[in-house]
Amino acid sequence: LNTADYRYYALGSYKDNNFGKVATRLYTQLALSSTSENFSNLGTADSVVLTLAYTGAFAKDTSTKTMNMAIQVYELNEVLDTSKVHAYDNVSVKSTPIFNSTVLIDPNTGITLAGDTAATNPHLRLKLSDAFMNRLASSSFEDNDAFINEFKGVKIVCNTVHDAGMAYVDVTSSISGIIYYYHTQSGYSGKYQINFPESNKFLHIDYDYSSSRYLRNMRNRHGRARTSSADSVLNDNYMFVSCLGQSIVKIHIDSLLQWYNQDTIKNSAFNKAELILPVADINDGNTKNYPSSLLCYRQDSTLVLIRDEIVSYATYYTGTYSSADNSYHLQITSHLQNYLKGKYSTPDIYIVPNNRRQTASRVVL
Repeated sequence: LNTADYRYYALGSYKDNNFGKVATRLYTQLALSSTSENFSNLGTADSVVLTLAYTGAFAKDTSTKTMNMAIQVYELNEVLDTSKVHAYDNVSVKSTPIFNSTVLIDPNTGITLAGDTAATNPHLRLKLSDAFMNRLASSSFEDNDAFINEFKGVKIVCNTVHDAGMAYVDVTSSISGIIYYYHTQSGYSGKYQINFPESNKFLHIDYDYSSSRYLRNMRNRHGRARTSSADSVLNDNYMFVSCLGQSIVKIHIDSLLQWYNQDTIKNSAFNKAELILPVADINDGNTKNYPSSLLCYRQDSTLVLIRDEIVSYATYYTGTYSSADNSYHLQITSHLQNYLKGKYSTPDIYIVPNNRRQTASRVVL
């Protein structure tokens, strides 16, 4: 899964019986909000606070409003390069965290700071170490490259207590970044914003299927057992669809061409072909945690959206969950017609959850 340079991410750790455990950590470069800066001339440093704007949260119990997370923030030991784009990539970090504490995550309540008259939108606030603050306070940078050479970026690790949920964050929000607070001898209080840039950041994701009732005996195509990502599952009754790169589903529509080539059929055209995927009874039942929609791809040189989805996503293809029959409905008419006309070599389709980098939604079909 390519996770580089997206705006929205899911931070935390989550475990259930169907999918096992998934845990994320964010690596991001930092950037000055000015062309140059001499922090030693600003005034006396008061604190340095890392902030992340919330966009929501994910928990097994959808009535959960807050959750505790053990959070660590580390400085990067190397400059991020553009090759770091995948969920399996890592970056070396300094051994001592610049933040390490358990924090209450509350994505629903605004924050009112001292001296402000109105609440700021809900966001995470982490007061970084005095050692980090003092290094920044004594520094001067002629440009952003000089700043990056000294402060290469940060790694943010969030582990939900009991692996119970995820916090959804907007990394490029004007609220998100690192704020340097200072005061002058005249009594002026100011702040300087260090940004998370739009590029040079990615989400690392760890998977552990050993706690999954259904996926821990997965086999790869060579038949050997695996405890990480795999090519197939032993139980073909279920299709596991999950965000954060945990799984996608490949459906092979067997014998369709043989059926179509019958004399009584082959001069016909489809009026409608609908793929109906019922939700399995092994789900936790919280429809709010199901993916908002399922995307449908076909194999070309890469995976590409099927034509039905491209030309008629909202009005015809849909791909959304229907509570009326507890199923997802996907229109695949054009895709199958193109296959039967010989335009595609295979009718295979790949089911992928929407918003798969920024949410932890999952469903078993």
